[in-house]
Amino acid sequence: MESKRYKESELRWAVQVGSGKWKHVDEVPNGQDCNCVCPGCEGSLIACHPKAKIDSYFRHDVAVNSEAKCTNPQAAQESIVHMLTKQLLSEQDRIRLIPKLHFFKDYKKKKIRPFEVAPSKEWKLCNARTEDRSISDKFTPDVVFDTAVGLLAIEVKCTHRIDDIKRTLIAEAGIHAVELDVSDLSPSEVNIATIQNRLLSDRYTHWIEFPLTREGRQKIYDWHDEEFLRIEDELAREQSKSVKSGYSDKQNSQSGLASVYFRAKYRVLISQHILEKSSQFDSRHTREQELSGVYQLFAQLKSKLDDVYPNSKNHRELKRLDFELRKQINNRGVVEKNALLQEMASDYISSRADHDIKLLCEEGFLGEEPTFYNDYAQKDIWERVFVGQILRNVDKYVVSCSENYGLSLREQKTNISKNYLFAI
Repeated sequence: MESKRYKESELRWAVQVGSGKWKHVDEVPNGQDCNCVCPGCEGSLIACHPKAKIDSYFRHDVAVNSEAKCTNPQAAQESIVHMLTKQLLSEQDRIRLIPKLHFFKDYKKKKIRPFEVAPSKEWKLCNARTEDRSISDKFTPDVVFDTAVGLLAIEVKCTHRIDDIKRTLIAEAGIHAVELDVSDLSPSEVNIATIQNRLLSDRYTHWIEFPLTREGRQKIYDWHDEEFLRIEDELAREQSKSVKSGYSDKQNSQSGLASVYFRAKYRVLISQHILEKSSQFDSRHTREQELSGVYQLFAQLKSKLDDVYPNSKNHRELKRLDFELRKQINNRGVVEKNALLQEMASDYISSRADHDIKLLCEEGFLGEEPTFYNDYAQKDIWERVFVGQILRNVDKYVVSCSENYGLSLREQKTNISKNYLFAI
């Protein structure tokens, strides 16, 4: 940013020869006795204290510089602004700074929202020092303070930002540091109100370094992961909208991409799911008919054995026969039960397949293999729609229609005494 036009009569600060200290024109004697040089060109100055109602100022010595002008006025202004800013900052016992934000690179061309490491807050300051070389022998901060969380350094920018080398050195020192831009100010515009306003604006102030604890770093990682999931969800919604718009144009072609692949797989998955319910049911007709025959058979055998072995209560042959008959009945019951469940599955698929596949397509399902998910969005659709809605509807259908297929729930079946043989 270009410096404002320099005026010789506005030069009111100079460097005292010998001590190297900054002196205001009102602090030095009139004329050449001021013993000061220009901060821009280092030419000799004369202090002017007019008797009229004009502010005092410095001018260049004609004896040294015949043109009585500064040969480097911009450097003079920058040096004065830099000095005044440091001086005003060092006089403060508290300041308020901008929040510290952590920024991330874009993910899949989507912007990751920055994480607020620390909010804007007031910093209590003490023991202010300018150009303190005790912090490091490799760099010197413009102004440094002691705070409750360690050192806070403020770098004053008048010409250019700090370079990467100094930034690295500050990070290695483990101190908090910000950079304040005053490059567009003239000496007369430097005041504490302007500085305080700029410290609260991210246009003029930015964090150079903000040391983090392990907990602080973990919060940044967690935020980064949450933003990844948010973006993935956002992309899935966009993709879903695209699929939905495409689906409306493909309703006559079996529900777009998903139905082409998934229709055959759907039949297998629904059939397997219904057959897995086998352990919850009995084939009512088989059990009743076969067990009725068992009762009659055992009554006959018991009568004959009593005739051959009167007063005998322990018949091994009868026990073996009891076991074999029950085993055969159970096997035949399982076969019939599975056949009934398969019939139920076929009826469900015939009546509900188009509706269920259409529902998946409308949610954005792309017909991928259910056990392998290429992205988070497809997994979400599968678990939420197929597992969460369709399979629940299948379960309700199986329970409500079981009686129509000659099946009964296990908890509702007739209790058969396990000690039947010895109860005869």
